[in-house]
Amino acid sequence: MPSYHASVFSAKARFGALVCCLAVGVVSLRALARTKDQAATTASVAVPARANPDPRGENELRAIFGDIRAAILQHDAKVIEKYYSPDYVMTFSDGKRGGFENSIRTLTDESRNEWRLHDRSNERFLFYGDTAIATFTVHSQWLARASQKQFDVREHVTQTWIRRDGGWTLVATHVGSIDASQQ
Repeated sequence: MPSYHASVFSAKARFGALVCCLAVGVVSLRALARTKDQAATTASVAVPARANPDPRGENELRAIFGDIRAAILQHDAKVIEKYYSPDYVMTFSDGKRGGFENSIRTLTDESRNEWRLHDRSNERFLFYGDTAIATFTVHSQWLARASQKQFDVREHVTQTWIRRDGGWTLVATHVGSIDASQQ
């Protein structure tokens, strides 16, 4: 009998040791998985985003810029509404902000402004997935109808565009006034 109990004990001991090892292994695997998740999160946060080329996106935005230029010169609000987000925000060089409604009025209300020129140059596009940052210089000339004052303005512009449902939407613009020597 002692040998029977010894073999049963041995089997129980072996089974217990196996269960203990498995439990330690599961705990270790879980800890390792957490460590890998934390490392991946840390790595994704620590690595700076790099722009990717998107020739199709650049061509689409260049075409949109042409549409917007024509819409401004022709006072066509529908085109502006098509591309500008209802949440659109514009930050001016003096720190003031405007939104969607103000931009529609400024760009397309014939009783407010008579646009004569709205040309872009030095265009550059950076793509980060479905987000594009466009920078350019714009030269605008217009007549403010209320004051009959002529404007001739050059600005550096940074815009943020997002791709939604296969199309581009402008969500933010920042402008900085420049003089002719900074073009």
